[in-house]
Amino acid sequence: WRRGRGRSVWPRDQGPGGSLQGRVLFPLGVLAVLPSSHPLSARRTIEVTGLANERLLLLRRGFMTRQLFDRACQVAHIRPRIVLESGSPHCLLALVEGGHGIAIIPSTVRLINVRQRVLPLEQDGRQIGLWMSVIWDPKRYVSPPAKIFIDLASRFTQRQYPGKSFRFARLVDSFPATAQTEPVLATPPADTR
Repeated sequence: WRRGRGRSVWPRDQGPGGSLQGRVLFPLGVLAVLPSSHPLSARRTIEVTGLANERLLLLRRGFMTRQLFDRACQVAHIRPRIVLESGSPHCLLALVEGGHGIAIIPSTVRLINVRQRVLPLEQDGRQIGLWMSVIWDPKRYVSPPAKIFIDLASRFTQRQYPGKSFRFARLVDSFPATAQTEPVLATPPADTR
């Protein structure tokens, strides 16, 4: 990005006052995957505080989902019991199937033939996550193919996107990098073109 190799990327929406422009695409939520026999599996969602004494299988710290989870734990004043960290969400799913703990994964993971219970993770009744966007630097040239890509991505993700079945109705953006003081609800911000 900095060396000019790319003109658009897929990170989270930028906080207020930024110099980049973007278009909101879809919500990324944090999910908990647990064995169907686990006592928490009967719920529709799981509060982050409910995981305080559970054995957790997490993605490495460089993952956005891990950063969101760590921030939620910090806000809730809990110290998670981390059993294992991995760079592969599918590895974590296999470990859940083997009964080794509860995995925390992003809603963008493709879940096919998963026999475990998959539940949105919440904090104070709001689902933990953020809005994914395509962004660009307005000071740089955006080629016609890039503009077409942005329009197609926007139209496509209005109809379908990874994790849509979880219906993120009350999404809290718990990522600490924004200047916002209030949680961001799942109403996408207006496009900034």
